[in-house]
Amino acid sequence: MKITQEVRDYAENGMAEMSDKFRNSGAEIYLEEGKAAVKASNQALGAKRENPIP
Repeated sequence: MKITQEVRDYAENGMAEMSDKFRNSGAEIYLEEGKAAVKASNQALGAKRENPIP
């Protein structure tokens, strides 16, 4: 039970952080390819390539 709550808390904090990044980047779903916000979010998610979709 304790670990479940810890996971929930961790996920909630992560979602709050990503929500802040989304709002700070202009709250746009589609961004231009060259924008730094896209690269930063890909790095935060652990993407190893510029475009993780083949």
